[in-house]
Amino acid sequence: MRLQRVLLNPLDASVAHLVRALDIGLAPVEIHRALFDPHSGALIEEPHRVWKGFVDQSPITTPEIGGQALVELTLASSARALQRGLTLTKSDAVQRRRSDDRFRHYSDVSGSVKVWWGSKRSEGDVFVPRPPPPPRELRSGGDR
Repeated sequence: MRLQRVLLNPLDASVAHLVRALDIGLAPVEIHRALFDPHSGALIEEPHRVWKGFVDQSPITTPEIGGQALVELTLASSARALQRGLTLTKSDAVQRRRSDDRFRHYSDVSGSVKVWWGSKRSEGDVFVPRPPPPPRELRSGGDR
């Protein structure tokens, strides 16, 4: 996948606000093309989108004294979203089907169980232990 590179002037107030004050990671980006009349400079037709994606990287670099200041944004195509895995493969039931993987065993109660640190609990916290999983059955190929 090809990445697009955009160079901006960090001295412009809108660019400085965009890069320094806002978190632009994964912000949506579009590149449009417009055709102008070379003699009059008038717009020939409405601009149309030629590229769609999001900000991949936006490092802020400070140049040396006397150096040239630039903001370089790296843009990734929206096709990168196709590389994400399906959430269907992240459930405990699906993980158990392949080699009895128990990594996501407690993911269904994650965030709903109160956790305390140290030896004292806060008022109203009740600990309800989850029952232990049933013992693993021996498979036809013998145990591992």
